[in-house]
Amino acid sequence: MAVTVWSDLHQNVEVGAQGNIRIVINVEAVKTSIDNILRTRKGERLWLPEFGSGLGDFLFESLNDKTLDSAAKEIQKTISIWEPRVSLRGVDFVSDPDNNSLEIAVSFIINGYDQVFQYKGKFSTN
Repeated sequence: MAVTVWSDLHQNVEVGAQGNIRIVINVEAVKTSIDNILRTRKGERLWLPEFGSGLGDFLFESLNDKTLDSAAKEIQKTISIWEPRVSLRGVDFVSDPDNNSLEIAVSFIINGYDQVFQYKGKFSTN
């Protein structure tokens, strides 16, 4: 059995089989943290207004190479500030400009692990 190093609430705040709120552990906890960081707009957290990213602002821009490059830099900067457990290896996008949506794949290494992990998320204006 793996040792639990980190834990977090399940992203969908689901109730488990025993009636407790489900948690995610270790790698899934880190992915949940990255998701929370990227989906939180700066200024949204009352006591920590600088927390989060400006990623949502890019969805209202033309999703061209320049915008995607700026979005990748925002993701890299934001994760390096708020998630010290990881080192980023890359950011890839699949854009759907007609629906103002963006699929993001972030490759990262968790400090102390020898494996590259990937976070995937879809962001849209809807």
